[in-house]
Amino acid sequence: MEVRVHGKRMSVGDDLRALAEEKVARSTRVFEDLGPVDVEFTHEQNPRLAAERCRVEITSKAAGQLVRVEAAAPDHRAALDVAVDKLERQRTAKRQLGGRA
Repeated sequence: MEVRVHGKRMSVGDDLRALAEEKVARSTRVFEDLGPVDVEFTHEQNPRLAAERCRVEITSKAAGQLVRVEAAAPDHRAALDVAVDKLERQRTAKRQLGGRA
């Protein structure tokens, strides 16, 4: 599985890139037919969004369906944790509904 990590309006450091690759690879290993996973970090400049300044979007395609989660937090590591948790919950919800993922 390929994990592509990139940033919008920011540069992603090597430590954050390695952390994202590790967490996403661990949480998505149970998806069947998972395509490349895009992890996009965004830094919002608006001071009114201080509590949601850092955003993470995880997007992929599994079994013909688009899998996408988005999370926001004060820092990128916390946003990544929330996004990975949402991804795992989405996987279990689709499994309970009888989805193929």
